[in-house]
Amino acid sequence: MFDVGLFDTEHCIISKTVAKSAGIVSERTVRLFFRKLTGCPSWDWWHNNNGTIVEWSNEWDIIDNISRHTLFCIMPVHCVPTEILTTRLARFDSMRSMPIIRSDINVKDWFDNHTQKLTGEDDLMFEHRLIKTFIAVFRVIQKRNAVANNP
Repeated sequence: MFDVGLFDTEHCIISKTVAKSAGIVSERTVRLFFRKLTGCPSWDWWHNNNGTIVEWSNEWDIIDNISRHTLFCIMPVHCVPTEILTTRLARFDSMRSMPIIRSDINVKDWFDNHTQKLTGEDDLMFEHRLIKTFIAVFRVIQKRNAVANNP
C-alpha cells in the first residue's frame, strides 16, 4: 500500500500547536490505530469525528499550514521540518493535563467522547488532550503487538 521505508521508523502525531512522538511505528500499528478509532477496518487512514480529523500523511507540504485546532496528522518524523517538530514537541512537553485512562479505549463510543471539547477547555489544551489520547492508543496497540510477537 505504502512505501515500506515510511514504516518501522519514528512517527509523531502533530497538530497546529503541539506534537508528540508515537515511537517506532509499523504499517500494522497505523492500520490498527485507525481501526480502533473507526471501530471497523479503515482503508483510507483518516477519520473525522465531531469535526476532529485524524489522518496519516507523509507529505509535509500538504499540511504545512495547519490552520485548525481539530486537525491531527500521524507522520514519519523525517517528513516534518526539524524546527517545526522541535517547537511543537517542546510545547507539548511543557504542558500538563490529566492522564488518559487506557481502559477507556475499549469502551463503546470512547472516541466520540474524547473528541468533544470540554467546558472551559481552550484550543491548546484540547489539542494536548487529544494527542495524549492518540498516544495512549498507540501504546496499547504496540504493547499488544509485542505480546503477540513474543508469546
